[in-house]
Amino acid sequence: DSGPSEHLGELERAILTGVAAGLTNDDIAARLHIDPQLVAESLAQLIDQLGASSRTEASLIALREGWILLEDLHNF
Repeated sequence: DSGPSEHLGELERAILTGVAAGLTNDDIAARLHIDPQLVAESLAQLIDQLGASSRTEASLIALREGWILLEDLHNF
């Protein structure tokens, strides 16, 4: 039985880190050099995959589970 963390790739972790750092989709997209629509689509999938009700809850789940780290927020 594989958990959500095993399905999170580098991009998904980066997006969740950006959300946890308080950035908008446009800010995250600019920092990752990707299209804002990709950020929005990825976030929607992550929210669903994690059973979260919001982008904030998804990032909190990722922090709680250790998939992203607090110290990464300062470097994002």
